[in-house]
Amino acid sequence: MNMIIKSLIKLIIVLGFRTFTWGLITANFTNNNLMGGLLLSAIIPLNDYKNLKLKAIIPSILKILLIPMQMTKETVELIRMSKPRDKFVYQMKSVEAMQGSKIAKFLDVLLITITPMTLVTGEDNNRWRIHTLESGGQQHD
Repeated sequence: MNMIIKSLIKLIIVLGFRTFTWGLITANFTNNNLMGGLLLSAIIPLNDYKNLKLKAIIPSILKILLIPMQMTKETVELIRMSKPRDKFVYQMKSVEAMQGSKIAKFLDVLLITITPMTLVTGEDNNRWRIHTLESGGQQHD
């Protein structure tokens, strides 16, 4: 019975995450759109969610809650930036991603790429290669 409950919780988390991602992609959190996203989430093959380790994704899910604040911060920075220049930086992968969790890798990339100023362009051992922008000079009015 305990195994069934764990499997059900994992299924609900996967469907919830997919539906939430659908809402973010469509930028529409109306009931009709979320119901369509839930239907789409259920149709897409679930892979082997029974092997999904909750302790591997819970830290990433908590980071997702901070996305709106980070998006707002980077949007304001981007608006205020004069003469933006490309810059490549490296960021350590999450511990879970380094241990081989595919969903943790996906969440790492999602958390970095969903904000306006950063994009994951590759990986180097235990680090993500990230393209970002920096201010290239002072703005003259």
